[in-house]
Amino acid sequence: MADTEADDTYSDALRREIMRSEQQRMRVIVIILAMVLAAVMIVLNFIPEIDERLFDKKVPGWVPLAGIGPYLLYELATLSILRWRSAKGKDFPRIARFGNALIETSLPASITYVLSGYMQPQLVFAFWPPLLFFVFILLSTLRLDFWLSVWTGTVAAVLQMVLVLELLPMDPTATADNMPLFYVGRSMVLFGSGVVAGLVAVSLRRQFENSILAGAARDRVTNLFGQH
Repeated sequence: MADTEADDTYSDALRREIMRSEQQRMRVIVIILAMVLAAVMIVLNFIPEIDERLFDKKVPGWVPLAGIGPYLLYELATLSILRWRSAKGKDFPRIARFGNALIETSLPASITYVLSGYMQPQLVFAFWPPLLFFVFILLSTLRLDFWLSVWTGTVAAVLQMVLVLELLPMDPTATADNMPLFYVGRSMVLFGSGVVAGLVAVSLRRQFENSILAGAARDRVTNLFGQH
């Protein structure tokens, strides 16, 4: 009976920690998206000199709102649902977490694709949107799940290569920086970053598990001496 109660306590504590860490990760993403959206809206609508210098043609002021806004609303809605489930003592289904990672990680790809219509594709890949892939990979450590981090890195790597094949010409006579094969290395780095993030997530989870077990051991000792 005691072992069963200890297992239930451990499972419940681990579930609550995963939910808490997941909510913390989503709050950070909401803040980042809100800051990026505000900064881009300000530049496009109030600092036209930068707009004219960066892009080949005028970017409408509503484009960032249409591109980033839906992701921000999605993140806020998902965070609200997660809080509700946490208050009810319910978990975040693992399959839903993989789906959530897929949707979130598609944001940099969406921004990159939209910007390719306003500036040279080669310049878009050197601009800031593709760097957001690393933000999502880094934050995936807070999921406390090795395979979710690897999945995030894999999605980022695949999406970048899809964009490269779609936006850049496959011309063997082109210079190296214009060839899609040049970006294979970058996709490998994204995938490798997902693996490293997964190892960090495993380490964080193991530390939390050890703290739970240590706390349970102290409680057993305290109860044992209390009975005597």
